[in-house]
Amino acid sequence: MEWYRKAADKGSPDAMVNICLLYRDGNGVTQDFSQSMNWCRKAAEKGSDNALAVIAGFYSDGKGVPQDYSEALRWYQKAADKGYDRALLAIAVMYEQGEGVPQDSGEAYFWYSLSCAAPVPGDTLEKWRGWRDEAAAKLTPAKLAEIQQRTRQWVKVHPAIHD
Repeated sequence: MEWYRKAADKGSPDAMVNICLLYRDGNGVTQDFSQSMNWCRKAAEKGSDNALAVIAGFYSDGKGVPQDYSEALRWYQKAADKGYDRALLAIAVMYEQGEGVPQDSGEAYFWYSLSCAAPVPGDTLEKWRGWRDEAAAKLTPAKLAEIQQRTRQWVKVHPAIHD
């Protein structure tokens, strides 16, 4: 914690996220969701897309804040707009399961397709592709083509998808 704190005091968003995670998980410190959220917000203000996704997870899971899927989606969207693969995947799952949004296989397919563009290990990518393909199987060929075009457009105007 000491080294993370020193780096955070110098403005490192990665260190801030690490402190956030330590407090969230109670790893080496007493679990404290308020402190965790505080550190994540600081990291998010410094541009950390990981912090945006962690904050979204708090709202999605109701940890330290009331469960609020709309707020979770808002934070995931911020991270997704920066190309963060885990946020893209989380949004896909929200649409697939209808968590805070209407269940929508087309939207799930769209977000799964984007997440599959991430540079992730082969086993993970295969799992994500399987989920994408399951969503695609529920769509008409015309709807599938429409969403594939939308996916190509999204990729053109957003930052590179990354992990």
